[in-house]
Amino acid sequence: MECTHAGQNTDVLFRFLVQSAKDRAIFGIDLQGHIISWNPGAEHIKGWRADEVLGQHFRMLFPEDYRQQGLPESELQEAFQTGHFQGEEPRLRKDGSLFIAEVDLWLLRDDTDHPCGFVKVTQDVTERKQAEAALRQSEARLSAILASLDEGVTLHDEHGTIRFANTAAEELLGLSANHLLGRTPFDPRWGAIREDGSPYSGEEHPHMHALRTGESVAGAVVGIHHAGGNRIWLSVNARPLRTPGDHITGAVSSFIDITARKQAEEERADLLARERAAHAEAEAERHKLYAIFEQAPVGIAIFRGPRHVVQYANAVQCRFWERRYEEVLGRPFIEVLPEELGPSVIATACDPVFQKGEARVFTEERFQFTRRDTAERVERYFNFTHVPMRDRDGTVEGFMAVAWDATDAVKSHQRAAVLTQQLQDRVNFEQQLIGIVSHDLRTPLNAIHLTVSAMARREELDARTAQSVLRIQSAVHRAVRLVGDLLDFTQARLGGGIPIAPRAADLHQVARQVLDQVDAAHPGRTLRVQERGDATGEWDSERIAQVVQNLVTNALKYSPESSPVQVKTRGEEGWVCLSVHNQGPPIPPEKLPSIFEPLQRATSEVDSTGRSVGLGLYIVKQLVEAHGGTVAFTSTLKEGTTFTVRLPRSRPAATGSRGQ
Repeated sequence: MECTHAGQNTDVLFRFLVQSAKDRAIFGIDLQGHIISWNPGAEHIKGWRADEVLGQHFRMLFPEDYRQQGLPESELQEAFQTGHFQGEEPRLRKDGSLFIAEVDLWLLRDDTDHPCGFVKVTQDVTERKQAEAALRQSEARLSAILASLDEGVTLHDEHGTIRFANTAAEELLGLSANHLLGRTPFDPRWGAIREDGSPYSGEEHPHMHALRTGESVAGAVVGIHHAGGNRIWLSVNARPLRTPGDHITGAVSSFIDITARKQAEEERADLLARERAAHAEAEAERHKLYAIFEQAPVGIAIFRGPRHVVQYANAVQCRFWERRYEEVLGRPFIEVLPEELGPSVIATACDPVFQKGEARVFTEERFQFTRRDTAERVERYFNFTHVPMRDRDGTVEGFMAVAWDATDAVKSHQRAAVLTQQLQDRVNFEQQLIGIVSHDLRTPLNAIHLTVSAMARREELDARTAQSVLRIQSAVHRAVRLVGDLLDFTQARLGGGIPIAPRAADLHQVARQVLDQVDAAHPGRTLRVQERGDATGEWDSERIAQVVQNLVTNALKYSPESSPVQVKTRGEEGWVCLSVHNQGPPIPPEKLPSIFEPLQRATSEVDSTGRSVGLGLYIVKQLVEAHGGTVAFTSTLKEGTTFTVRLPRSRPAATGSRGQ
């Protein structure tokens, strides 16, 4: 390729140089980009022979994606405009593989300075790039390793100057890498001292010793001033760095902060001294505590080890054991107890506390044993608590026992239980007696009732006699009703419930029938009735009538004669309701909690003649609950008193004798 008329020798020399360059591809390109020359180096690097590329456009040497992006033309354009293009880019070999090429593309000019072509020099730098990448990776791994170390690491040159410091070194010394780099051991700001407090000269610093002698240093203790103002202690290792020719080029130091360890050692020595003093003080306090235990009114004992050896027992506890202090001290607990009690007490009250570390509380535990000296059989009751005792590590080393004699209290409770049972038997007998007497009274009362009824029908009675007969008849009615209430009470308390016989009934109709009878018996009172809805269901109509009669009669008793009594019956979904209202004085607050209890009355003023024993509301509640219903009341001065009964339309299945 000739672009000038240079001398023949120069042209020969140039061709020789191009042809002899084996490590570089050198080839010529015309202004249109066609390859016009191809040296052996190009064939060696790229794989194509000269006859395969001459005349071809040099874009064939680029990877496909580069060709599609027009990069070959861009290189020519830049070289044409600037005279030179340089870059590092992938290039294509004949076998299709890629390599990293360092490229120089030069514009050539003729003698008239007109462009006449290009020369391109390509060098395969793949191995160099791979080596550089491997070096960078190695350096990155080394940096990562050094950064991850908890130890501080510094690198020093041959003069001892810091050239590198890892993150841990920065943190331990309290200085950034920028402040550490360039420092020497002779810097007075370190304020280095030895363990004895004497100065640490620069020449004696561990890494300076390694540089000077070529020997490694391990575990040197150095105290320095921290950047925060306090002094820290370091344990330093140093090792010289050598070239393959054994020339020392620097040193590496590693160090850890042992300030806490130094402080701990000092504190440990102080702690040992204080521990000895504390132990002596604890012994004194223990004796004081034992003196207090001796004054306690309860038994106190301390046991140690798995065999529960008695370490201490106060006088009260020794009395419980019926032993002298000298007999129990230092002996396993099982040897202190009576033979018939030892194994069971150890298994249930001692071993679990020691093995599991859980406190155990025992109440009114009964102990029977035979006295050694008299062979007397003894029964005693004790309350006692066993609490585990732990050492400093939390391990159970024994337990404390606190006990007190509960024999007198238990005996008192037993006597009280006997008296309570006797009292209950008496109450039950009285209730049974009421039932028996009430039942036996029915026969003579029925006879009197039949006789008086027959006499009342006789026409020849004069007015005075007829009036007397009516009074007797009224008294018999009251007696019959009283006997009936007493029998119901007895059945409810002793028989498990008042018997009922449910069948189809209408609450409206039952209430009207009862009110007709009550109205006839109380001609001077006003009864108001209100009915609403369907009030049919399945109940014992006679018992429901008894409920209505008791509530209405009760309302008449406890209200002024001039005031009306309001009776309402209504049907609801699944239920029917009965309410009885009177405008009498409210029920006293102290009577409210026991209003449905037997033998209770709202006041002590009404029926002071003894015509009522206070069973009406109790029987109402029993009958309503036997039907699966509820009864409630409200009583205020402004609104008066209202009793409300709610009955299910069908009684739920019975769960016991009640309601059968």
